[in-house]
Amino acid sequence: MKYIRSKIIKETLKKLDLEEEREFLRDLTSNGIQYIENNFELQLLEMEKNIENRYLEKEQDYTIYSMPVNMEIYNKYSEIFFPLDKKDTEKKEEILKRSGSWVFLRKIYLDEDLGRIDEFKKQNFRGNLKLNGTSYNYEISVEYEEKYLNQEKEILSVFGKNGLKWRVLYTPYSRRFFNLYVSMLPDNIGFDKLGEVKINYGEFTESVHENYFLVSNIQEKSILLDKARGKTIDGNMSRYKIYSNESKTDLVKITDGKIYAIERFENFLHIYTDTEPEDEWKLWNIRKIDKMDKYSDLKFIPKGNRKKIDVLGALKENSKSRTRSESEVFEIIKSYSEIKGIRLVKIKLNEYVGNPVSGYDSNRAFNKTVSIPRKKEDTLFLYFKYEKRDKYFYDEISFLLASVEYKFPEYNVKGVLEWR
Repeated sequence: MKYIRSKIIKETLKKLDLEEEREFLRDLTSNGIQYIENNFELQLLEMEKNIENRYLEKEQDYTIYSMPVNMEIYNKYSEIFFPLDKKDTEKKEEILKRSGSWVFLRKIYLDEDLGRIDEFKKQNFRGNLKLNGTSYNYEISVEYEEKYLNQEKEILSVFGKNGLKWRVLYTPYSRRFFNLYVSMLPDNIGFDKLGEVKINYGEFTESVHENYFLVSNIQEKSILLDKARGKTIDGNMSRYKIYSNESKTDLVKITDGKIYAIERFENFLHIYTDTEPEDEWKLWNIRKIDKMDKYSDLKFIPKGNRKKIDVLGALKENSKSRTRSESEVFEIIKSYSEIKGIRLVKIKLNEYVGNPVSGYDSNRAFNKTVSIPRKKEDTLFLYFKYEKRDKYFYDEISFLLASVEYKFPEYNVKGVLEWR
């Protein structure tokens, strides 16, 4: 804008003969044109703000958060966070048995980095129960908990059937749970005494959190099926009407079949599908988490895949003429603003000096389910600088690498932390 103004003034001054005319033009350009220019810039900012607000109104936030909790913490946040497995919050009237000679003791969360988790799996622990002056010792069996990881497949399925664009999940907590089993108790000791069994965790004592389970901001609701509201449209496809007071944001969860379309109205949905549940519909509502400082006093704060909203970036990303460039990789890394202390410095193709980061496939559910027929003959090496390494450092790196590889599936994507 300033360059254009300067150019106009110079060309105009050349054509003026009288000095008073030139003075008049200088006065006009220093005041009037400046006012017009400032007013124009304000209008541009207002226009940009309006575009962003309209985009945000249309674009729903489906960020998935999770965190480990015990019953006390869960009861405090139960309006926003929900158990991934409802059995975790139910009173167990029946004790789970395994192989006939072991009984379920408790679930634990291990607050350690990835390498230490593998060490924990190899440990042999002993449990002790003191009852009526008698001490009983038991073998403790450790079993890695897979069910939370397996639910990522379910999230992928729900997103796909509801026509939502997939985003790599950041769920480091789901990889740190274990179930503990105790050798069978003598007949004179009831199962109600299991809670009194003490375990010596040795070097892991400070890292073990007993009776913890995983919650997320996904609320699952059940709506009774009304067959009278079903209407056959074409062949095997039927339309069902489901009432919900959150119809604008609810997702429909179906196990089998296909969802052809979802029409959203005030307080109800029209679902076009080729399947019908036996007795009820399952709806998901992903609760929004706006203020993270609300959880700052927790030992384990919510972690998720929230992206910084950039309207122009989103429009560019969704464009059919999307330009695949090095700058886009930097934009992907920067968009996850809740991951702090890690900065992408440079990118190299098939060239690195150093050791690639050891981590895991943070997008496992997608990569195992969705096949992309592309040969990965080339490798992108991403060079990172960081402030410090904590217990979840390699989870963050794995997530960032998976997010880039999801957008650039024709490349192997590796991270490099230290180089010469």
